[in-house]
Amino acid sequence: MPTRLLREGILTSERVDRLDASEEVFYRRLMSKVDDHGLYDARSSILRASLYPLRIDRVREADITRWMAACQKAGLIALYEAEGKPYLQMLDTKWQTRSSAKYPLPIDGSCKQLQTPVHLDGVVVEGVVVVT
Repeated sequence: MPTRLLREGILTSERVDRLDASEEVFYRRLMSKVDDHGLYDARSSILRASLYPLRIDRVREADITRWMAACQKAGLIALYEAEGKPYLQMLDTKWQTRSSAKYPLPIDGSCKQLQTPVHLDGVVVEGVVVVT
């Protein structure tokens, strides 16, 4: 795994370097859960349970939301909605896809780009993130 990470530029990525330690741990745990297309369920309750099963009592959904926003701001993930549900996609993975997508793909016109409810540099006003 470390050789793969270095080869793919994860350890030398400036985007990953923008994350603090907790945000980077979230990102690296997320890497182990996304499908071959980099897709996963973006509900904070699902992410909390699947990424931190032994830390449910110490990791809050608000932490997940904040870490997701940091990854989105750093350009590591994109959040989108399909069929009324939130999903995420890891960007620039360049992974070999060996299976079909387990989650809906973000397709122009059928999905809309989302911001996390608590964006790092913004305030939510009537459901829209206003960057400050």
